Amino acid sequence: MEFLEVLLGLGYIGLIIAAIYLYQKRQKQEPAPFGWKHLGIAFCVLFVIGMATGGTQSDNSSSTQTSQQADSATESSASEESLDESTETEEPASSESESDDPDEDPYAALSAKERDEFNQSLDDELIQDQKEAENGENAYAWSLFVGGIVYDKQRGFIVKVNDNFQQLSNANKTIIGHSVQSFIQSQLLMIGKDVQPDDPYPYINFHYGYDRVGHSRMWDPAKFKFSES
Repeated sequence: MEFLEVLLGLGYIGLIIAAIYLYQKRQKQEPAPFGWKHLGIAFCVLFVIGMATGGTQSDNSSSTQTSQQADSATESSASEESLDESTETEEPASSESESDDPDEDPYAALSAKERDEFNQSLDDELIQDQKEAENGENAYAWSLFVGGIVYDKQRGFIVKVNDNFQQLSNANKTIIGHSVQSFIQSQLLMIGKDVQPDDPYPYINFHYGYDRVGHSRMWDPAKFKFSES
């Protein structure tokens, strides 16, 4: 297990080096043997391996529990999910209050200068990805549904979407959301910040004009709640 953790660490170091290399190539407008899509896939693979490793350790530590306790835990989880659905309208206030706490929101620990640099990186790279999508690169097609991404310390990540996004099914909107989250984490790497396998997915809010039309769920930011179009 320790050997696997060492390999994961080396993998993330290699990913950071590859990201820096690709960024330099993009700045010089030189061709590169791989793109952001490949780095995103590599990051997801490392993330899944890291989560699986953690899950294995957790399963071993809880192997002595009885089946009755397991059933009780399942019922409790179902009750919490039901409670989350019944109190959905109260989530916006909770997300705003929790986003101010650096322990809950790792991005809140960024300094004002780092936030400016981070937002500029999000803006510049989104424009680049949109150009790639317009040239037929399907890996960047998600960017054509997004008009901008900005991090605000008070509100978290604001993802501005367009008319085409509103026409998608919730399943396809979720795919766009996951692409946005991977994009955000890759840009955090680009400004020299570390991203660990157990880091939570960024909590994001989808805005169409002045309306919030979707957001991550508090209990699992990788899942989303969308308003009816």
